[in-house]
Amino acid sequence: MRIVHFPLSIQYALKGLLFLAHRPQGETFKVGEIAESESLPAHFLGKIFQRLTQANILRSKRGPGGGFFLLRPAEKIRLCEVMETLSEVEFQDRPCLLGLGPCGTVQNCPVHDIVKQAEDEIHTLTRKTTLRDLKKRKEIFK
Repeated sequence: MRIVHFPLSIQYALKGLLFLAHRPQGETFKVGEIAESESLPAHFLGKIFQRLTQANILRSKRGPGGGFFLLRPAEKIRLCEVMETLSEVEFQDRPCLLGLGPCGTVQNCPVHDIVKQAEDEIHTLTRKTTLRDLKKRKEIFK
């Protein structure tokens, strides 16, 4: 049984960031190039990359030869940064897994503490995991 699932925005962000991580630092690529290479919707990827730029994960360059590039080396970009930048729902805003109302508002939800502990552990792992770590893992599966 698997419970962890990343929203599409995080999935697409990671695919796009991994594309850039496999290129020389500072080399720019247009969203369309990345989207085509990774089979992603360009418009959605563009919106994601704008948010990652605002979060100082990416930088964009306008004009001829412009595009997006990693602002920092892959080993300095943590998975939790990407997830927090694109996260639209906080723990307290989510529905209870048992359908008892918004998470955190139900006094005695029997699974709340278990889910919260699992999410805390995932957050700890994503703080330790860098884009470089993901890049190495992706290379194994090529």
